[in-house]
Amino acid sequence: MPRAFAIEATAGIVTLTYTGDPSFDEWASTMDEVLQDPAFRPGYGLLLDRTRLTRAPDAEYIQRVVQYMRTHAPQLGGGRVANLVSSDVAYGMARMAQTLLDRSSGTGQVFRDRAEALKWLQAGQSFRAP
Repeated sequence: MPRAFAIEATAGIVTLTYTGDPSFDEWASTMDEVLQDPAFRPGYGLLLDRTRLTRAPDAEYIQRVVQYMRTHAPQLGGGRVANLVSSDVAYGMARMAQTLLDRSSGTGQVFRDRAEALKWLQAGQSFRAP
């Protein structure tokens, strides 16, 4: 997966754009870069734009992502996570991740419309502006 992420500090949103089918390790490496970026602040919302993927992740991948999110919860700071998807299968897998995250520390939601996802992320901001 080409590592594509953008941090919008004024909006408090990080957008990860998937341009291929990343392995978990590729995804985790990109998330590590986000968390280490000087522009990132705990509480920023995450928009995971998965609309360009050719296949949906499997259950093991989802479980590993959820574990990563739990492990890094203090660094993430409680920000919302919006999954933007384009297929029914991807929607179902993202809902599984949402359910698993909601049981622990995160607040997640699945969307098919980018504008709706951004609006939801902005409504739940918990970051502290610099």
